Amino acid sequence: MSRSSKPAGRWLELRREFVAAVGVAAAAAGGQSAAPLRLRTAHAGDTKRRAALVGRLQRCADDPALRGWLRDEQQRLKTATKLLPLSRQPARPRGFRRKLYRYQREGVARFLATGQLLLADDTCEPAGVPPAQCGPGFEPDGERGCAAVLPPLPCPVGTMATPGETTCRPVAPCGSAPWEGIPVDGTTEYVDGSYGGSVSDGSAGQPWTRIQDGIDAAVPGAIIAVAAGSYVEDLWIDHQSVQVWGTCPDQVEVVGDSGTFPVVYIHDGGATELHQLAITGPG
Repeated sequence: MSRSSKPAGRWLELRREFVAAVGVAAAAAGGQSAAPLRLRTAHAGDTKRRAALVGRLQRCADDPALRGWLRDEQQRLKTATKLLPLSRQPARPRGFRRKLYRYQREGVARFLATGQLLLADDTCEPAGVPPAQCGPGFEPDGERGCAAVLPPLPCPVGTMATPGETTCRPVAPCGSAPWEGIPVDGTTEYVDGSYGGSVSDGSAGQPWTRIQDGIDAAVPGAIIAVAAGSYVEDLWIDHQSVQVWGTCPDQVEVVGDSGTFPVVYIHDGGATELHQLAITGPG
């Protein structure tokens, strides 16, 4: 009899405390999910006492909904009293649970309507880039953006302009001699479309008239030096490693003629390089 009286006495003690704090029985009548009003305010000014009470009530409450509310409240109180390690505290910033004042709601509405950002000094900054912050070579476009300063018309073939330049300039300087500026050596294959001789061997005196002929005759790593001219052909570099150099893009142009294949096709080209050429055409 003594064994059963102790638990019964403990239950009565909890029951009395529950009734005193809550004002209702532990089992919410009819399975109502709302926690009793007096439980919401019990020990509201003493977080530790409230956490202890909620923990005891959680063990003796019969209603599942009330038990769930008590469990959530206990978790909130543990966080408030720092009973949980920081890494296990639920990520619930207080600011997201607070309602906005009317003026704050109006400020959010104005921001969404006008696209302005409220700064720390209580001034508003419209979306976009402030005119004074456009970078070098750019200017304000009048719509909170920046536009590049460039020549009014597209640059011709072989010329270019970078932001901030109002006139076009050559991509690379052009020399006066046929292959000036090209790093030629003993393995160089020379190409000159204006050569009128009947025999070509790739030398400076008897150059090839087509760039592809120079590519086909080149040894691995050789330079193909191309003189000024417009070369209407497709270039095919297959299992070769060569360097094709023009005197400058303003004077050397490769114009594709097939319309089916790329103007320059490189397959397994190793260290193949193209320098100072203008490449155009339908391919």
